[in-house]
Amino acid sequence: MSYQVENRFVKNDKYFWVVIFLLVSIVYLASINRPLRDAESKYAEIPREMIVTGDWVTPRLDFARYFTKPPLTFWVTAVAYKIFGVHPWVARLTNIMWAFLAAYLLGILASRMYGAGTGRIAAVMFILTAEVFTYCLDAGIEFGLISCIIASLTAFWIYVNDGRKLYLRLFYLGLGLSFLAKGILGFALPATIAGLYLICSGRLREVWKFLDVPGLVILGLGVLPWTIAMSMRHPDFLKCFVINEHFGAFLGKRDSNDALFPTGLFLALSAGEFFPWILYLPIIIRGTILALKEGGEEKEKVLFLGAWLFVPLMVFSLSKSKVDFYGMHFYPPLLILLAMQLRRTLMEKQMTSHRLWSYPWLLVPVLAIVSLVFLKSQESSQLVEGLGIPSIGVAYEFLITAAVLGFLIFFCWTRKKTRHAFAVIAIFMIFFFYFTEKMFVAAYPDDSMKFAADKYNQVAKEGDILFSDELPEFAHIAILPYYTGKRAYLLRDQKNSKLYFLLKDRMELCFNEDQFKQNVIEQGKIYLVGKTKKTIRRLDKLGLGYRILARSDGKALFVVMAHLKD
Repeated sequence: MSYQVENRFVKNDKYFWVVIFLLVSIVYLASINRPLRDAESKYAEIPREMIVTGDWVTPRLDFARYFTKPPLTFWVTAVAYKIFGVHPWVARLTNIMWAFLAAYLLGILASRMYGAGTGRIAAVMFILTAEVFTYCLDAGIEFGLISCIIASLTAFWIYVNDGRKLYLRLFYLGLGLSFLAKGILGFALPATIAGLYLICSGRLREVWKFLDVPGLVILGLGVLPWTIAMSMRHPDFLKCFVINEHFGAFLGKRDSNDALFPTGLFLALSAGEFFPWILYLPIIIRGTILALKEGGEEKEKVLFLGAWLFVPLMVFSLSKSKVDFYGMHFYPPLLILLAMQLRRTLMEKQMTSHRLWSYPWLLVPVLAIVSLVFLKSQESSQLVEGLGIPSIGVAYEFLITAAVLGFLIFFCWTRKKTRHAFAVIAIFMIFFFYFTEKMFVAAYPDDSMKFAADKYNQVAKEGDILFSDELPEFAHIAILPYYTGKRAYLLRDQKNSKLYFLLKDRMELCFNEDQFKQNVIEQGKIYLVGKTKKTIRRLDKLGLGYRILARSDGKALFVVMAHLKD
């Protein structure tokens, strides 16, 4: 492909990227109307309780105060509920819209740094990333924070290179919104990234230029009204929000400690979930080194993107409380660097550059073929259960398709068929998303108590109480009030319970076995959802009568009675 054709492709052929973006968007939106999973239910329930209580200042979960997250993303979902009604697809749609906004803002920043062609490439790469799609399968809030951070850093970069005060004030606005999205961490990440860039670029003496009174007022309007309102309503807010939810979480000493993740595992998962672009990490490193050697404006850009990558990488690696999807904070700077390298490759005639893009894709068919051989040698039923896949046929379908498309992508790159290579990568990832969604559907019964809420709604009378066994995370209880409209309670594990909280109203939702038994005696009957075998042993030990009303994948809904079982 000639230089002129490639140059036209990068600068003018926006329709190619727009079509890919639209096709991938359809895949994102195709499966959003599934029932909620336990793990995502809090992000759907908190906005619903804002509407039910009429209180849009204090986030609540299971009708108890929830100081873990600020309200920005909950407000957006609650507004969407007001417009479209309370449905799981609405909660997921707002998450997807935040992701698309992040892609759009990323495209703007990449365009400002390296040209419009780079911006379109970076935006498409973002939504073609494995973890971006996987996170969008659920309701969530992380893309709200990522969007605010990208917006603030885009404004910062434009101000550094343009000097117009409007963008400095937009930077401060982005900091305020980032706080409302994730609290102190949301503010600290972009502010620290900006500060580190100024140090690395030798501009520390110019820091006074970034102190702007109107900007500080804008920042204050973003941070203070909600914080002051919460402090006036709840005297224990600042202690819980600042000490427990931020510093306690960082040190692994937050109450309940339900998000502890080993750093090695976190980094490994973050790398794997960056598929397929993790295959091109050597290209990113090579391009970064060349830009640093080149100096001038190219070095400045790499220093900015390097600071952006370094700060969240250090923060989340050192923090004791983290989950795998926090790795998405690494994606924007890496994708801008990769998109820039692709744009340059498109303008080069050397075969060497294209080979760097082609060889990593040989790993895909090789791994797929090895996996096929392994599957053939194993018992199908054991594999289906062990891997949690819908069927062995789905596994064969995925691996065969991956092998074929991987070879095809390799072939296109080696022939300098850039447009074709990216089209096939998009097709590959769409199929990958299709398979991922099937995995979610297959795993749904093991990760949802909706079956219990549905049965409870059919048989329970006004005033009947619903309990759940202790859950992997306290917030998973949210699925029960979401589907029943009533507060639910938790029965602590007898040993090693994590249900200990600073907030009194949250503690009031948690009962030990003696308290639970006393409630059964007083109420006459109580409904309890838990793991079937474990709950039966527990109720037998307590000498309580019970009857199973519904079952789902190792869990059951029990009606527990005061009289002894015959």
